[in-house]
Amino acid sequence: MLLGAACLALSGCATVPATSDADDAEAKRFTVVPDKGVVYVVAGYSDAINLKVDQGSVGSLGSKMFLMLHLSPGRHVLHAEYYDKAEEECILSVEPGRIYYVAAGALPGGFSKPACFFKTITEQEGQALVMKSKRASAMTGSAQSVLGR
Repeated sequence: MLLGAACLALSGCATVPATSDADDAEAKRFTVVPDKGVVYVVAGYSDAINLKVDQGSVGSLGSKMFLMLHLSPGRHVLHAEYYDKAEEECILSVEPGRIYYVAAGALPGGFSKPACFFKTITEQEGQALVMKSKRASAMTGSAQSVLGR
């Protein structure tokens, strides 16, 4: 159950589509999946970042949004991109029947180089952030195999 140490990443400024209110409410039940690990990636106040898992795109996060991912057990690499200006990775070791929370965000720069971050957070912190956020739409198609669906 290694949820990699805090990692630096990147972000961008764009509109990110949200799911329906019903899908958002379902994700906020924090339901364990017996044969998968559930990973919530949550962005606070941040520019949009594009996310990949194991090199497959899974979606984007904007300010106060989250993605809920069902991942197969094993080692996974979260990868964030902020346009073509910055990128970062965070390694997760996922166990079945567990829920993980990862904060992600963008530091667009200004006078310094743009950057982003990943940070594993506690269940209490993660659920509080998710409850204040809206669920982002995940990508379909090739991402389905990455997510083990």
